[in-house]
Parts: sequence; structure tokens; C-alpha cells
Amino acid sequence: MICVWCWHHIMDMAEKDDTEGRCPACRTPYNKEKIAGTALKCERLVAEMSVEKKQKSQKGKTKASEGRKHCGTAS
Repeated sequence: MICVWCWHHIMDMAEKDDTEGRCPACRTPYNKEKIAGTALKCERLVAEMSVEKKQKSQKGKTKASEGRKHCGTAS
């Protein structure tokens, strides 16, 4: 089994390299007809990952700006 997002990533990379997508573990070529999953599930997964990445990025920026607040307050 492989998650749909990973499969799409592997197939996209293979297409760019003009090769066939292969399993990262055993290097067997994937059979596109046997892949079960829908594009909708993949799109939802990518959207969720994007939201998580943005939230992590915003948390990091907030912490950095909080540290700078105290830098110029020494009297």
C-alpha cells in the first residue's frame, strides 16, 4: 500500500525524469490500473498539508517577533 499523495509525487517525479514510477522499497514499477484512490482524496490531503505548513510557519514567525519585542526595552 502507498498513500495517494506519495504515489502522485513518485509519478510526477518519474514523469519529469522520463522514467516509470517505481516502489521506493522494492523498485517494482507501479501498475497505474491497480492503484485504488481518488483525486479528490489526494487534493484534500494536499490542502490539509498546506494548511498545517502555513500554521507552523505562522507559529514560528510569532515566536521570533515576541523575542524581538524585548530587545529594545532595556533602560
